[in-house]
Formats: sequence, C-alpha cells, structure tokens
Amino acid sequence: FLGIPPITLAATSIPMAGGMLLFIVVFGMKRKLTIFRSWKYLLLGSAFIAIGIITWYDSVSKIGAAKESVLFGPIGTLAVLFMARFFLHERLSTLQLVGVIIAIFGFFLSVASAAVGSPLSWFSLGDLEVILSGIAFATAIIYLTKLTRIHSSIEVAGGSLLISGVILATFQWIYSPIVPSVNDWLFLSLYSLFPLIGALLYSISLAKLGASLTS
Repeated sequence: FLGIPPITLAATSIPMAGGMLLFIVVFGMKRKLTIFRSWKYLLLGSAFIAIGIITWYDSVSKIGAAKESVLFGPIGTLAVLFMARFFLHERLSTLQLVGVIIAIFGFFLSVASAAVGSPLSWFSLGDLEVILSGIAFATAIIYLTKLTRIHSSIEVAGGSLLISGVILATFQWIYSPIVPSVNDWLFLSLYSLFPLIGALLYSISLAKLGASLTS
C-alpha cells in the first residue's frame, strides 16, 4: 500500500533492527559489546546474509513466491546440514538423513513440475537464484553459529543485522536510490521489530540446538 520496494524495506528495517538490539545490550543490559572483536566471522556472515536477501528478492520477482518457497526450504536446509557436518562437526541422526533424502526428492519434483524439455533446461535463472540464496543463507548460518559459541545471542543477532543491513543499504543506494518519506520511516520502524524478533530467536536456537536442528 505504501509503495515501498522490497529491497528498500530490507535495507532500512534490517539495520534498524540490528541497531535496536545493540542499543539494548549497551544501555538496557549495561554490557560492553564484544561482537565486533570477531569482525571476520561477523563480516563474512553478514555479507552472505546480504547476498541471500538480494538473490531471494530477485528470484521471487522471476518465479513467484510460491515456487520460490518450495525450492528454498529444502535447498537451504540441505546446505546447512552438510556444512554443519563438515565445518561444525555436527552429526546427522538417522531421522535427519531420511529427511535429507525426502528434501532432495521434493526439490527435484518441484523443479520438474513446471519444467518442459530436457533436464538441463529445467533450471531457469530464477531457480538458480533460489539455489544461490539458499547456499548463501546456509553459509551465513555456519558463521553465526560459530559466533554464538563466543558471544551472546543478542549480540550476534544485532551485529549481523546491522552489518548486513548496511551492505544492503549500500547496494540499494547505488542501484536504486530512494529516500523514504517521514510516514514511511514510522512504518519501517515498526516493521523492523519483525527481523529483530526473528533474528534474535534464531540466534538463541543456534546457540542451544546447533545449526542442523535449527535449520
């Protein structure tokens, strides 16, 4: 209704959410920020989050939200499971392995359902962007899981949202500079509570359950 482009919505609400969480740490919890000491993991994780968001939005514009959601779920989960096993040494249970097989089967069924011609022509540009988005988010999750082993969940969520949001804002400003109105900023401030709550709960889950089960 407000006519705010999706990339502008992400590029403004996400860094605002990150800033709010870090503000809570410093002024609400009276704690020093330590997350920026692990700046390499934080920067890499945030960069992959930004890549995942950009490719996710672009894939939706090409293939629609319904197909994107069906493809993104299994791809993201599979990528996290394998990366967590290799980089974090998280073991897969028998039930998880069964789930991996079902996810792979479901992924190819989803692609094939709308495909015409040979298997090599099944994947459109939008499909490939979904795959890239899922792998990018999975890579980010590995870095964030490493961070939750060193820092508090609220700092990991706040720091990753802030840095990835700044990257998104830079990308958006270069390719489509749009300055929201005063009324838009009020809406964006309220909307930022959604990524704030989502990222915080996800970081807590990463710390308590690990990357595989959280995914």
